[in-house]
Amino acid sequence: MNTRNSIKSIYRTPVKSGLFLLLIAAVTAFLYLSINTWFASAAMLRDAEDVYTTIVTFKFRDTYGSSEGYKTPEMEADAAKIDFEAMATNENMLLWQPSNVTFGSAQGFLSGSRDREYAFSNVFIVTGLRQYSDGGQYVGTLVDTLYSFREYEPGRFIFFNGDFSDIDFEPDKDAMYIIHAADQNLEGNGIVIKITPFYNHWAEAAGIDTQAIKPYYEITDMADLQREEVQIYREIAEYYGAMNRALSVHRVHDLADIEEFHQHHVELLAGRIFTPEEAEAGEKLVVISQNIAKRQELEIGDELTILLPDSDTEAFYEWGLELPIEETYTIVGIVTYHEDYHKNIYIPSPKGDPTPVHYDMELGQATLKTAPPTNSSTPWHRTSPTTSGSTSMTKAMKPWQTPSESYKTPPSPYPPSLSWSFWQYSSSSPSNTRTASKKPSRS
Repeated sequence: MNTRNSIKSIYRTPVKSGLFLLLIAAVTAFLYLSINTWFASAAMLRDAEDVYTTIVTFKFRDTYGSSEGYKTPEMEADAAKIDFEAMATNENMLLWQPSNVTFGSAQGFLSGSRDREYAFSNVFIVTGLRQYSDGGQYVGTLVDTLYSFREYEPGRFIFFNGDFSDIDFEPDKDAMYIIHAADQNLEGNGIVIKITPFYNHWAEAAGIDTQAIKPYYEITDMADLQREEVQIYREIAEYYGAMNRALSVHRVHDLADIEEFHQHHVELLAGRIFTPEEAEAGEKLVVISQNIAKRQELEIGDELTILLPDSDTEAFYEWGLELPIEETYTIVGIVTYHEDYHKNIYIPSPKGDPTPVHYDMELGQATLKTAPPTNSSTPWHRTSPTTSGSTSMTKAMKPWQTPSESYKTPPSPYPPSLSWSFWQYSSSSPSNTRTASKKPSRS
């Protein structure tokens, strides 16, 4: 009887009964998905050590008020507090690669990038400066070029924008001048410039008072270029030329673990990357960008002669820098273009002193164990791909401590200028592919 009444009640209220059944189905589905997700997450965490690799980049925070991207004494003092030897030999460190970046160039290389300071700067020798009419635009004749991003033939007319009174300049049409100017018609056919003062951090760091440099200087003839008081204009031109030819030479032990490779910022277009074994053997191999290969008309198997400074030179340009060392490398890999890495070239480096010497903001990169051994007393926490960035890993990384010291009670806080940034990536991802499938290597 009760069953019959219950069935009748269902027929009498079909909407409520249907909604109730849908609710039961939804709850059942939710429980199923929750349990399935839990088991999948647990399995992923169990297998994390085999599936994922943790990569850490150790760098300076931008806390020194510097917009130039160069080291300061304060930054170097903070770096000196770190025991890199203890960090490199820690039981949880699989590989520590200290930054080793050098300013360099290649024979015949020109960047061609138009978004840089050197693309719009010029150092010209001009004569015949005159106005078409009172208060009108000045025009002159190009005698010679000490530096220009574009090539101009002598004898061409130059048109000047701006008011010369702003720079206290009253030109003599019969005189000859060295001028420092900004190109205001880089994409056009004519030469249109504005005389501008020169400022550069590297010049100031070398003890040069750039405010004392006039953007124009009168000379009698071309022989005056050898005079000592004119040398600064030659140095300015040499600086722009060096920056237009600049390459960033990275000495690396394991290229697959470098950020731009394992994070897929660049991909192999042709050839392969060199191996740690080749780096340890000191092989003369190089991986270059698509941009460099195109400008130099290079292919896999070609040789590239790299121009380098002496070993004491840092990663950035130094005023008056020369590149007296020539080293020839065989191209084994070409990577795709990326705006942040297109001027990088990578050459093998064997393991050595773990302390970074040639660096800018980045001190190095570490490849870590995903989880510590079960008997490890060091709180080196496992992080999953979804929790990469958690504070547990940051707290675990106290690199200036020796292995015998307790990581739970660090002797001092982090230097405020230093930070760890880290992430995990699948060890089976294409970023670890050491050869390119798009184009075969040339024997």
